[in-house]
Amino acid sequence: MRISLLLLLCVCLSPALGEEQAPPLPEDLQKRIETAVTAGRQSLLDRLETPGCPLPLALHALLHAGLPHDHPAVQAWLGKLDAHLEEAVSQSPYEAGLTALLLADLHEKGSKERDFLKPLQRIADTLVSWQKPSGSWGYAERPRGIRLNPQGLPLSDENNSTLQVALLGLQAASHCGAQVPEKAWRQAAAFLLKDQQPPVGPKGEDPGPAGWDYGAAGERTLPYQSMTAAGVASLLLCADHLAKEDPLLLRIRASVKAGLRWMDGNFSLYSERGGLCHQYYYLYTLERLGAFARTGTLGGKPWYRKGAEFLVGHQGKDGGWTSTEDPRATTAFALLFLTRASRGVAPYPVQDFDPGKVPPKP
Repeated sequence: MRISLLLLLCVCLSPALGEEQAPPLPEDLQKRIETAVTAGRQSLLDRLETPGCPLPLALHALLHAGLPHDHPAVQAWLGKLDAHLEEAVSQSPYEAGLTALLLADLHEKGSKERDFLKPLQRIADTLVSWQKPSGSWGYAERPRGIRLNPQGLPLSDENNSTLQVALLGLQAASHCGAQVPEKAWRQAAAFLLKDQQPPVGPKGEDPGPAGWDYGAAGERTLPYQSMTAAGVASLLLCADHLAKEDPLLLRIRASVKAGLRWMDGNFSLYSERGGLCHQYYYLYTLERLGAFARTGTLGGKPWYRKGAEFLVGHQGKDGGWTSTEDPRATTAFALLFLTRASRGVAPYPVQDFDPGKVPPKP
């Protein structure tokens, strides 16, 4: 029986995580959120058959927004589960990870007619087989030819965006009972530690505030919010699957502290990449960071309240959210933020966390 290292890290990092939790939401904002979720759910459901956004992402968001598990749209997807599974394990870590999140939702429902553990194990095995020697993941569906940046340096397609979706898929599968080798978590953590700017020292020396960029080799930029939020959340997931005596945990603890300090010093509600183009994706990474780090504030601000106010204020008349991206994807990300969907992916939801009594992991 193993103590949850994610919880232990949260206890050890409590000053960095912002012990001061956000105050309760105003009643009128809570009602506006509920109304927005209802309208957003219907808008996404109406657009479900249009091409673009991965269907598993849309259905994952719809289920968290209150769509019944026996809804015809869900049952139609399940009716072609074998085909969807083959597609997920033959395309990319994104498709596989998102499919795992959806299957985990359905597994948690406890359907007696279907065994979701077997497809979850297959996805987990596939994601592990796709992990690169560096510990990250790339866009597996892209051509394997060598690409060069403007300086003539070879580019790698491995990146922190794909890595976080792959880890979310592995976490969802593991949470439901699938077996994931500890080596996969350790390699991913080692990649994230090396990729942080600046990285922590070999003995966990404090680098000061430090963040992440997209992470593709030869395409380095300054750290930015969405990838730093993803980096911290991904490290916390990796830490929870390492042995408690693993020396890597010392560096992970320092790295998470540095990442949270970077977020505190650079917190913004608005995406730093292309205006509204990445806004909704960024908000979803922000929600994940808040859930996994178990903090109600970032940069001294109540991140969920600020994000919810933005979303209810930018919702379209049709109930969806749009930008230059596919409206199904932006609406799905908005719903996942508003419903705080990542709390169900973490090993222990926020409301079950008691720093005085760290529960054992089964």
